[in-house]
Parts: sequence; C-alpha cells; structure tokens
Amino acid sequence: MATPTSDSYAAASGATIYGGRFAPVVLPAWLAGKALNEWFPISGVGWNTSGYGGSSIDPWGAWADTPAGLLVIPAAGGHHDSSDNRVTSLDLKADAPTWTLRHAASAGGDVVIDQAYYLDGLPSSRHLYGQAHWSAVRNRVMTLGAQFVWGNGYGLPNVDGFSLDTNTWDAAGTYPNSIAGWYGEVLDANGDGWAFLTPALGARKWTASTGVWSDPGVTVPAGWARSPWVLNTSDGSLFGCCWNDNRAGGSLAAPLAINAARFNVGSNTMTQITFNASAAKTQFETDQPDYAGMVYDSANNRFLFYSGKGASAGRVYIITPNGTSVWDISLFNFGAGSTPPGATVNAGLNGRISFIPSLGVVVCAPGASSNLYAFKVA
Repeated sequence: MATPTSDSYAAASGATIYGGRFAPVVLPAWLAGKALNEWFPISGVGWNTSGYGGSSIDPWGAWADTPAGLLVIPAAGGHHDSSDNRVTSLDLKADAPTWTLRHAASAGGDVVIDQAYYLDGLPSSRHLYGQAHWSAVRNRVMTLGAQFVWGNGYGLPNVDGFSLDTNTWDAAGTYPNSIAGWYGEVLDANGDGWAFLTPALGARKWTASTGVWSDPGVTVPAGWARSPWVLNTSDGSLFGCCWNDNRAGGSLAAPLAINAARFNVGSNTMTQITFNASAAKTQFETDQPDYAGMVYDSANNRFLFYSGKGASAGRVYIITPNGTSVWDISLFNFGAGSTPPGATVNAGLNGRISFIPSLGVVVCAPGASSNLYAFKVA
C-alpha cells in the first residue's frame, strides 16, 4: 500500500541516506545549523511544540512515528486521567512544526467507562505505553491493544487503525482482538507486531497482513525485557532493555537488575544480553529507570536509552551491539552548547522518543507542558 502523500519525500540527486531512507537536501529551519550531539528544544519565535494539540500524553502516553518524521498521538489518556480520545500530529519536516488536530475528541455524551469504544464508535482513550505504531503494511497508525482504557483501568484486547489519508478511525471490530493481556510493543522488519511478557507466558505475534495474533512458541529467558523493545534495522533483530520490568516498583522481575534480550525474528529465538562493567552500567543501576524509552540509531549502529526522570534528566545511555551476548553500555557525551530537557513527568517517557532517519535526529517529549527536545546524531 502507498504511504500517505502528506508524509513523503521526493529525494533529489545526491541526497544523503540514513538507515536506507533518503534525507531531505535542505533540513527544516528548526534543525538546520544545529550542532551534532547537543540537546535543544524544538521551538522558535512565535511557535513551540508544547501542548501536543491537547492530547493527554502525561499519563503513560506515546506516539507513532512515520519514516519521514510525522508524529501521531492516537487516543492518549485513559484510566482516571483523561477521557479525551482526540488524534493529533506534528510534522517534523516543517520549518516551524506545530501540533495539528486530525480527529476531534468524542462528545461528552458519548463517553462511557470501561469500554473499548465510546457510544459514537470511536476508540476509548487509553494509556499507550509503547503500543502505537505506524504500519506500512496497513497504511495506518495502529494501536495494538487497549491498555487501561478510560474508567477503572481495564486492559482490553481491541486493535484499531487510524488512516492518515482520511483522518478517520476504521470501524470498531475491523481487526481481530489480541490474545487477552497482550499488547504489541514493537514491529519487526516485516511489519508484524510482537509482545514479550514474562518467561512463563512467552511471546505473542501480530501478523500485519491478516491482523491475527498467534503464539509463536518463543522461549523467553529469565533476563527478558518487558519494554521498551525496538527494531535493529541493520540486521532485522529486536532488542529490549529495561531496569527490572520497566514498571515502577518492578512487579514482575526478580531480582532487581538490568534485563535485556535480543530476539532473532528469523530463527524465532531470544538470547539474554548482559553488559560489561562500566561507569555507565553502574549509573544505570543507580538510576533504576522506569517507564523509559529507547530507539535504534541506524546512522551509528547503536541503541539510545532514555528515561529522564528526576536527576537523570538529559542523561542518555548508549548500548552498543556486537556478535556476542555481552555488550557495552556507555553514557552519551553531549556537547557543551546543550540545553538539556527538564525531568520527565512521573509516569515516564514510555513511547515518546523517536529516531527520525530522514532527519538524522532523536526527538523526545518529557511531558505536555514541555517543548519537544532533540539532538542530532548524523
């Protein structure tokens, strides 16, 4: 299926390629001239990127990102935090990007609690964590499960799609439900979704072409990662890393430790990853980050892990993969001209961090009252 015309590039001769995708010859004004490896807020005279178009991102919110740099927030909120299910987006290709309302929230009279859909048929607001994804196979922003919908905190198995071409949700029930309790955290190179919960419960797979969930029979090691998981675009593997289970208090994993694993999609096997001793590893263990986010920086073949809560604001960890099961972890060395972000909201960063290959930049959102922050890596 074709990608939306509003999110495409016509690459000129000689355009740089990042991670297999063309970058624009002329960077947008907000990014042009920025130094490598320096934090900065995405804002300018007369405009800023705070507010997120009214989307309720602070309660475990997330976005889906497209390859060309469109960020889409679909029905964020949920539980007792917000019933607002609007859809908003931000185009990072714009010289002065500002948030756009793509679909208004349901009217108050249509809002009901503890349901996958409101009375108008639109998806209920929910905590998105890492479960919002751009699906090229479906030509949709997909939400793979509905965790903590508006109301008493129900986790529901419904899967929904939002078209960026028409700015509409697909009808309720268009897609098969997930297997109860499973939420898709990452898409692989084929566009299929994966959920990894515990060694006892294993993994589940969402096949994008059919929408069907299945048990692929993955053996999950004790040192698995619940979230975040990201795709390594250089070799097609999936990588997850977190402190304990990435949840405040660490309800699922014991003992307290850095848990990490690499999943080989082709062989359907998962390998526990450990880390060489370093000052950064010790700092990670001191920070004990929760509700963190991570990206794969394809320009430099590395993973960038960020929590940003409390004293760790602005501190990014570099995880460098290799051919063994013991990897290195180090601290990102930001430039002296950096303006680092303030602390992430208490509910954490979750899925509000992206590497945009076409722009060579990492962007993240500490919270609704903050601008987006970014740093160039290529």
